[in-house]
Amino acid sequence: MKGRILKLVGLALAILLGAWFFGIFEGELTDEDQIRAAIEQIADGAEAADMNRVMSPISDRYADPEGIDRRGIYGIFWSQFRKRGPITVWLSAIDVTVDGNHATAAFDAGLAEGMKGQSVGWPVNVDALTFSVTFEREDGDWRVLSHVRRPAWHIDDQP
Repeated sequence: MKGRILKLVGLALAILLGAWFFGIFEGELTDEDQIRAAIEQIADGAEAADMNRVMSPISDRYADPEGIDRRGIYGIFWSQFRKRGPITVWLSAIDVTVDGNHATAAFDAGLAEGMKGQSVGWPVNVDALTFSVTFEREDGDWRVLSHVRRPAWHIDDQP
């Protein structure tokens, strides 16, 4: 009898741990988590050279201070993937600030480009950049509206 109770307790514990592991008890993602997921989707798409994954979080109204629109972003990624293939991406923690239907995400990213068909995995180009990405909620989803970037080692208050 005691062995049967232990088995039932063990089974119940295993079910609860499995439910927790697979996220059954987690509710909807917060706005902050949805924004982080959009950034991670773009990074994952870049690593897979998958244009659909990279572009789906980008708003049709995207425009950045450099004058690049959504078509320009598409062209940059398309050219990159065609010439050199996927981009290796390392993301820091992503700091998100939400204000109604607008949000800003700030993070650092390490980017490494390889050479398509290269037999040795040496990067051709490596960058460490600090990003500030502006989001807007469109039809219930968070979309990238704009971004700025600078070298991660840049100090704003230099004399």
